[in-house]
Amino acid sequence: MEEIDKLLEDFKKRDRRALSRLITIIENNFYKIQKKFYLLLDGTQKSYIIGVTGAPGAGKSSLINLLISAFRKEGKSVGVIAVDPTSHRTGGAFLGDRIRMQSHALDKDVFIRSMGSREGKGGLSLSTPLAVRLLDAYGFDIIMVETVGIGQEDIEIFKLSDTGLLVVTPESGDDIQLIKAGNLEEADIIVINKADREGADRLYKEFKRELGNVKNSYGFSPIIVKVSTVKKEGISELIEAIDIHKRFMEDNRVFEKKRRERNLSLFYLLMDYTIRKTLREEGIILKDIESGNIDPFTGVKKAMNVICE
Repeated sequence: MEEIDKLLEDFKKRDRRALSRLITIIENNFYKIQKKFYLLLDGTQKSYIIGVTGAPGAGKSSLINLLISAFRKEGKSVGVIAVDPTSHRTGGAFLGDRIRMQSHALDKDVFIRSMGSREGKGGLSLSTPLAVRLLDAYGFDIIMVETVGIGQEDIEIFKLSDTGLLVVTPESGDDIQLIKAGNLEEADIIVINKADREGADRLYKEFKRELGNVKNSYGFSPIIVKVSTVKKEGISELIEAIDIHKRFMEDNRVFEKKRRERNLSLFYLLMDYTIRKTLREEGIILKDIESGNIDPFTGVKKAMNVICE
């Protein structure tokens, strides 16, 4: 515990190594620092959180790389959590999104961290919300979270973020109805990346026609922006769209609503963690269910007895 205490003290002094080590502990054994972790938080979110999702290959990491540059020009510090597919052997991040953001590696006001998705749902790691809170406590102006990008059900990021970006490509046109059934309806901003390719203008018009006056769960009509990360075009328009959404959040008190929901989501997350950890440590019930010695319904009753002891 002396090591943990030292890390926490260093973290308060804005030591980047301490920040990185604490994220690793959150991923591997959060309960080791659970009580002390909350002492780092004052309950007031200061960072602005931007979520970035979309299908694999849409160019999410390249887009984030350009957004980092844009925010740094404004003098804002940036923290990035890139959730990658998990290695089944190590449990760590399988892909390294940091590779695409190497130009910022030496910037002391930029922190980029890859996390494995592990048991996460909706394109996010189970540890992602905790890591975001840690980056917020550290003091970053902007926090960007990139999801694995699993498909149209990848909507958890819109609950975690203040502004949620859905990144699509001109090739997405054939799947617009499928996309509409999921994350398209919850996105705050739809980014048509690779807009230098054929079909980008057609997709832009199709989105405009299909969405019409559609509003997401928070009453906001998604903004559609065309971007080319290859040609570095459209980033200023994207920043402007983020600012428009931020003003909408402020004017309509959506910030407060989202942050209340975030607290409840984290409660359920921690409950899930606690139950799973307790049952793994107890062990016998899980083995009996797996072997068929008891049925899952009986297992639930036995598990509740163990959890409520």
